[in-house]
Amino acid sequence: MTKHCNLFPTPLWRVNLGDIDYNKELENFILNKSKTTETVYKTNSNGGWQSNNLLEEHVFSKLKQRISTYLQTLNLNILKVNYINLWCNINYKNSYNIIHNHGDHEFAIIYYVKCPEKSGELVLRDPRTGFIGKWGTDYAKNIHNLYNQDMIIELDIKDGDLIIFPGFLDHYVKPSASNNKRISIALDCYCEYF
Repeated sequence: MTKHCNLFPTPLWRVNLGDIDYNKELENFILNKSKTTETVYKTNSNGGWQSNNLLEEHVFSKLKQRISTYLQTLNLNILKVNYINLWCNINYKNSYNIIHNHGDHEFAIIYYVKCPEKSGELVLRDPRTGFIGKWGTDYAKNIHNLYNQDMIIELDIKDGDLIIFPGFLDHYVKPSASNNKRISIALDCYCEYF
């Protein structure tokens, strides 16, 4: 008898926080900050703006609390969430973010303040390094077809979406085709567990 097991799945959590008034407050803060602060070049490309670490700014307290509460509802035995970094991104038309990961941080977190249609999908790459060298081969396609997936997964994002995944997961943002700004907040954290 053949037995099939799924080894080493990679979790991703997605929830829409849907707080229109708070999103407007965040949007105004980030747009004002972008007018008074030069971009920090991390993963932004082709004219996108990224802030420095804004972890201690009061405007983000409510967001951090909501994220912490959400993480603690997951079946991960999280006692406390410790945030390391928080930065903001504005992607203009044709802006994008290059492929990267968040190193040894336990979770990478992205909150979408404003995400117009066609403003660039979030793209996640299979983290199993053995597949990177097999990209595009029949072998890799057949393995991914077992799970109705591909080596690359694109997420269509909406205003208010919160995306959480392990910090080791490679990801990038496709170029924006929208004339409207895409605004997001990225955070890194580690947790204390029961």
